[in-house]
Amino acid sequence: MKKVLFALLAALSLTAARADLSGSIGTNTGIFYEYYTSSGLLKIFRDDSYPDYSGVMPDFDYADVPWASVRNNIQKITIEEGITNLGNQVFFDHTSVTSVSLPSSLTSIGTKAFAGCTALESVSLPGSLTGIDNSTFEGCTSLRSVSLPSTMTSIGTNVFKGCTALESITLPGRVTSIGVNAFSDCTALESITFPSSLTSIGTRAFSGCTSLESVSLPSTMTSIGTNVFEGCTSLRSVSLPDSLTSIGTRVFLGCTALESITLPSSLTSIGEGAFLVCGGLTTLTVPDGVEVIGKDAFKGCKNITSLTLGSNLREIG
Repeated sequence: MKKVLFALLAALSLTAARADLSGSIGTNTGIFYEYYTSSGLLKIFRDDSYPDYSGVMPDFDYADVPWASVRNNIQKITIEEGITNLGNQVFFDHTSVTSVSLPSSLTSIGTKAFAGCTALESVSLPGSLTGIDNSTFEGCTSLRSVSLPSTMTSIGTNVFKGCTALESITLPGRVTSIGVNAFSDCTALESITFPSSLTSIGTRAFSGCTSLESVSLPSTMTSIGTNVFEGCTSLRSVSLPDSLTSIGTRVFLGCTALESITLPSSLTSIGEGAFLVCGGLTTLTVPDGVEVIGKDAFKGCKNITSLTLGSNLREIG
């Protein structure tokens, strides 16, 4: 009787563990998937015995993923060791995914790989990654926590655009560049720590971050690009480094809470509309090194009561 019972339990265990949907991913990749309905788990793994195993996952269009029929039922994604790359759009618009487990073998994540995963709350990227591709987490509106590895050197275009639940982020010490629109419209973002390695910030990288209150740029920065902090309506404190030589076009456009800012003596030019409609700005001293002030640089700054221009100024737009 005990033997029969044991056999039945074993059979039930095997049945419970069987995937409800499974198959290969791409051609000659040696990568496979399994989906379990009871847990909502999608598992991506490699087959070591596969003769032409590459570990590189192919790119996908939105409707082409092998598990498309259960896309909206997937709640957890586990990617096992040995997978080195995630293809473009592989998990795009998987709206029920709340957690993702990434392996230490992962070296690249494709464009829009997790874009539109509106239920994803947190993600920890492995130390094998050095960069994040364009739009990887764009529109992940529930994403509150992101852990970036110390190996990271760049943040791509639109990577966290529209992640409206993200409140803070610390960029690793090796990051040198932040891409266009990288954090634009992250409306809950209150603080960000810039590393001393940073040399460039792309156009509109933080535009529309309406909760961002303070910014301190490192001494490695020599210029600020176009519209970087446009529409940051809560921005009250800005610290600019002595290395800064130029402030680009419409950098602080519509930063209505900004009351004062100290411009460094290294500054030589202020771009068109740089402080346009900064209605809270009351005092401003333009250093002697500034030679050019662009058109409408201070237009709409209706509360300025004190404006001091530098002695070497030769052109006002």
